[in-house]
Amino acid sequence: MKDSDSSVQRYIENIVLRKIGLESRKIKVEDVTFNFDGYSERNSIIAEIYSGIKTLKSAQRQKISQDILKMILYEKMVFKIFKKKIVVIDNDIYGLAL
Repeated sequence: MKDSDSSVQRYIENIVLRKIGLESRKIKVEDVTFNFDGYSERNSIIAEIYSGIKTLKSAQRQKISQDILKMILYEKMVFKIFKKKIVVIDNDIYGLAL
């Protein structure tokens, strides 16, 4: 699998989301639109998923940092506490899903 094959990554991410009971969600609060890989209003969970990662590179660490801040901002804007999850799926899982 090529690192740039996002269709396989999305496929894996969707399997993981179903397993943990979350769904992707786009939410607009005031003038800010939030896109979450995983969301559950009922269970108060927001999550971001990263797949196809063998080792975290600088840009990936930066993206994770930004996503954590995004989750905190959302929480503050809606005045509700959420469980915040970062899910990392490494390359070894790909053989199981294909």
